[in-house]
Amino acid sequence: MDSNDRDLYEAFAAVRRGEQARIPAFTRTSPNPPNDGFRGRLVAITACLAVMIAAAVWLASGAPGRRQRPQQATVSLANWKPPTDFLLETPGRELLQDVPALGEWSAVAVAPHPVERRRRSAKKVSH
Repeated sequence: MDSNDRDLYEAFAAVRRGEQARIPAFTRTSPNPPNDGFRGRLVAITACLAVMIAAAVWLASGAPGRRQRPQQATVSLANWKPPTDFLLETPGRELLQDVPALGEWSAVAVAPHPVERRRRSAKKVSH
């Protein structure tokens, strides 16, 4: 250490000693015994347990104003029908129930045009 560092060290040490002389001694000024924290926690835990037990008894006895739901018959999952099932019933659904056979024509598809029907009926009358 050179002389500048030594001077700084002694100056800071003098300031530290001066501050320590003004600091009062820390002694226990509370009349409570040292285990007061434990006693306070014990009281808090006991109070919490008492509140929890009281709430449990109140709920188990059927709290005033609390209604019990009537027991409903359980519905089998196989018989359950969703409330929006009607949305799946679209117009023309009966046409989609069967798969059409390819290569076969129904009578509706083969029926002649209305003008053609009139010509055929006119030919039948004239013969």
